Amino acid sequence: MLTYEQSKAIENALGPDNAKPIIEAIQSTDSRVLTSLTNELATKSDLAQVRTEFAGLKTEFAGLKTEFAGLRTEFAELRKDVAQFETKIEARLGAMDAKIEARLGAMDTKMEARFAAMDVRITRIETMLKVLIGLAVLAVGMFSPAATALFSSLK
Repeated sequence: MLTYEQSKAIENALGPDNAKPIIEAIQSTDSRVLTSLTNELATKSDLAQVRTEFAGLKTEFAGLKTEFAGLRTEFAELRKDVAQFETKIEARLGAMDAKIEARLGAMDTKMEARFAAMDVRITRIETMLKVLIGLAVLAVGMFSPAATALFSSLK
């Protein structure tokens, strides 16, 4: 805004008729600029409200930090529990593998023993069949008249 002294100085320099439109233009521009600036400037209550909201956000952020730290702790505990569970599973699977290997080894030994016993029996049966065939041939040769004649002609 122009002061009274500034307005008089402009009138004296330009004359009252020539200065009037210039003074009005400056005053209307000043009032529009001042209104615009006033609208844009924050009042003390606005600043206090922003500060209160900012303090609330700080508190909320601190709470989130605490929750995040708690989640990190829980996640670390969960990792530890998973590692322990994994160790237990590996131990149990190792024990089961050892038992299965032992049982398969025992079964293999039993099967080998049974096959060996069967081989002995089959060998014995083969021998008995050979003896039986030999006895049958001998019986036919001794008791058959045709075989007796055949043996006598061979002599």
